Amino acid sequence: MRKELSSPLYRIGAFFPALPLLLFWGITIHHIVKSLSEPDFRSSWIAVLFLIPLTGAVIWQIVVPKDVSINGRCLYINSFTEEIQVPLSEMEEAHYNFFSKTITITLKSLTPFGRHIVFFPKTRWRFWSEPKVIDELIGIINSIQDEEDRAKRKL
Repeated sequence: MRKELSSPLYRIGAFFPALPLLLFWGITIHHIVKSLSEPDFRSSWIAVLFLIPLTGAVIWQIVVPKDVSINGRCLYINSFTEEIQVPLSEMEEAHYNFFSKTITITLKSLTPFGRHIVFFPKTRWRFWSEPKVIDELIGIINSIQDEEDRAKRKL
């Protein structure tokens, strides 16, 4: 049975900033077109400098993070279009980013989604603490590495 590691709400939450952003782009483009004929609207170009990085951040938040779930054998990584299974032994490390509130799992080999899998974990309502799932992932990685070390010593 699969256990969901990623939050089901993050994609919904990512689209909320996209709607006002589209509205701001529409207004800015309208003002830029007007600025070609009326000099009073020339300051509209400054809005573009603000909107470009904001748009990049919103696109990153929608496209890059994946849906991640786990069972006893595999890590299931899902994007909008495809799902892959990665054996748990392929996990190399996991870490939590406090600023973006994401977890990154680094894999030993390349997958169709790359070596670094980013996802938003289920929310914990404590501001300074890490989500429980990061401890679980690190525990799984350490136990797999211990098993590999024991197997090497036997040889």
